[in-house]
Amino acid sequence: MLLYFFRNFGFLLLLNVLIKPIWVFAIDIPVQNAVGHDVYGLFFTAFNFSMIFSILSDLGLNHFNNINLSDQSVQRVYSVASLLPAKLMLSIIYVLIATVAGILVFGEGSILYFIFLTSVFHASSGFILFLRTYLSSSQKFGKDSLYSVLDRFISTMILFVWLYLIPMESFQMEYFVYVQIFSAGIPVLLLLIHLRKDIGVRFRFVPESWSWLKAAAPYSLLILLMGIYTRIDSTLIQLLLGSNEAGIYAASYRLVDFLSQFGYLSSIILLPLFAHLKKEEEMLKKFFSSILIILFFTGIIIAVTMFYLSEDFCNILYISDAKDISKVFRIHLISYPFIVANFIVGSYITAHKYLRFLILISIAGIVVILTAIGLLISGYELVGVAVAMVVTHVWIFVAQLWWIGRKHGLPSVFSWQWWYAVWIGAALMLVLVAGYSMAWLAGAYAVLALGILVMYKAQTLKNIAIQALARKI
Repeated sequence: MLLYFFRNFGFLLLLNVLIKPIWVFAIDIPVQNAVGHDVYGLFFTAFNFSMIFSILSDLGLNHFNNINLSDQSVQRVYSVASLLPAKLMLSIIYVLIATVAGILVFGEGSILYFIFLTSVFHASSGFILFLRTYLSSSQKFGKDSLYSVLDRFISTMILFVWLYLIPMESFQMEYFVYVQIFSAGIPVLLLLIHLRKDIGVRFRFVPESWSWLKAAAPYSLLILLMGIYTRIDSTLIQLLLGSNEAGIYAASYRLVDFLSQFGYLSSIILLPLFAHLKKEEEMLKKFFSSILIILFFTGIIIAVTMFYLSEDFCNILYISDAKDISKVFRIHLISYPFIVANFIVGSYITAHKYLRFLILISIAGIVVILTAIGLLISGYELVGVAVAMVVTHVWIFVAQLWWIGRKHGLPSVFSWQWWYAVWIGAALMLVLVAGYSMAWLAGAYAVLALGILVMYKAQTLKNIAIQALARKI
């Protein structure tokens, strides 16, 4: 089983390395440069606002399926037949609720149309994720990986032709969303055909649908709360600072969000894998600690490197406000390792079904983000919002890691390695405080030291894989 992870995670990573950078650098950024920060800020706010409510189109069914199908506690064919009609009905309800909520919060204006369009897109993407759970839970990671990038590949091809073969002046922000909705519909259709052919699914309504929804309610509440504390920042910026500031914030956050996809992709595969390995407690703890250390410290290496390249990077990518974007981007980089780590730690806790704890810390996360933004936004504007996000992600990470240590105990490998990281971080901060002219030396020092640790843990993962092969896990 572990060998499946190593092989298929590499395949998934390869596909996303090929597709996602093209989307970000050749499509998304040029679109923002073409339409301007003001218009793109409206889209960014609408996208995040509608995403907060997107759990209403799912009500936790994706996580519920990943856990329970991996535990082989239900019949796949039966669950598809009973849940698909409910999924369609929930998607329609979600679009209506998101649109009405937009009217209540923003009043009127073009942002409402963007909220409607982006909610349709999120509903379509939710269908892809829902149908893919039956691939990932049955360890068909190769097919799952292909479907994970198919919609993005289609929209990239269409928009590439549109942006570079048609005069840029004719491009409208609405077209950007239209193409993404169309592109998301194609994988949905292909997945339905595949599932019908592969496992003989008959798409019919079954009364037990609602009992499934009741069982999945805790997952639904958790994802809703997580959506609030991770996505509420853009809504507050739009309401308090305006759409132009929201566009600048979107430009600064985009690169961190892009880098964070690797943690998200890891969690998709790790969630059913953690659920499958619960009976192998010692191996699971070693595997979890190795993955977490590698991704967390790799995140620090990437953040330190990007910190020193941020200004030049933003000057190349954006045609206006590059300095402001770079300043906020540097703050977001501090939270990057914690964002990646939270995906992994959250998957581990979810696999063990400690949902009550996750719900409680998510509520606390909402309180933290709202309090921090309320205190900082008036005096520091976008920088203050970025700092508030850092505080929130660090809080979530520390709380989750503490809970795992309390419930399961952490392997001894954490003891010296975390102190090692603290020592490196303290040295880095001392040099930064001493003088910015010496900061490059601290950065090189941190990258080298953390690189040694990452290579060490990679060797540990190799040893775990060898053990898994010997035991045929």
